[in-house]
Amino acid sequence: MKKIKGVVSGVFEIPTTPVNLTMLMKEQQVARENAKKVWVSTAVLERKVEEIILHYFFPEKNEQKEFFKGHILQASWCTFDAKKKLISEILNRSKLLSGKKKNNCCKLLSDLIKYRNAVVHGKIETKSGKVHLCYFSGQPQRKELTDDFWTNVESAIFECFDILNEFAVAVGAKKSRMPIQN
Repeated sequence: MKKIKGVVSGVFEIPTTPVNLTMLMKEQQVARENAKKVWVSTAVLERKVEEIILHYFFPEKNEQKEFFKGHILQASWCTFDAKKKLISEILNRSKLLSGKKKNNCCKLLSDLIKYRNAVVHGKIETKSGKVHLCYFSGQPQRKELTDDFWTNVESAIFECFDILNEFAVAVGAKKSRMPIQN
């Protein structure tokens, strides 16, 4: 399969102190690759959320289930955030997950939606020898992209996947194998 090229925005501030530009360019490349993984991972999680919603409302396969999936859940106006709110209501009503897992599920989904929006709509910049993600969330934000930041994002993805899998099984959907992307 052909690997396509795309446009890239790399903003560098010329520092007054010596900086290893090769290293910064490599770090920006890793940041862009990580951003793509966040985007793809949240898409996988969104499909899992859709699966849970579908099985909650339509335990059996039928025309209404397919209609609901195609015309509502996968419609452009039905955002990931709207699906997260619906999942939250289902969690509260169904009692299929409780306590820490229920609260973590909603918090992780909220965090991951924020991460996804930041990497999709923001830009990666280098300033003062550090790589940052600049985005708008209520106000302009600048987040340094450290190993700890990426570790937290990665942990959120995997923990959310595990909780959603458990919830999916509880509503009668299939447990998914965790698709790891290197």
